Amino acid sequence: MQGDIVSSVLLPLILAFIMFTLGLGLTPLDFRRIMHQPRALLVGVICHFVLLPLVCYLLLVAFGIKGAFAVGFMILAGCPTGTTSNLLTHLARGDVALALSFTAVASVLTIFTLPLIVTWALGHFLGAARAVDV
Repeated sequence: MQGDIVSSVLLPLILAFIMFTLGLGLTPLDFRRIMHQPRALLVGVICHFVLLPLVCYLLLVAFGIKGAFAVGFMILAGCPTGTTSNLLTHLARGDVALALSFTAVASVLTIFTLPLIVTWALGHFLGAARAVDV
């Protein structure tokens, strides 16, 4: 019971607090800069949604991992970044506005890309009988 409270209430509140405090140090000018020079954001999106699943697939093939483990790895490769990456960017004195923008964009895009990756991975690694139509 206590684990349920921690995972369903406490952790989301802590993550929301981290995102809120990171956002307090930003100005609209920080985000305007990203809109005028979107190259870094586009490189991040391409790397995350194209390169990461491709490298994951190639590693699965190279190491001969099949079945449910392979599907699990592909799911992980298709998931968006989280709050921790934004906090680590802040601690490393990186571009927090870029990190927050990428997290927002990746979270929205994952709504569309993750079902495609999961459907493909189920069909490819577990066979057509296990594939789920989305």
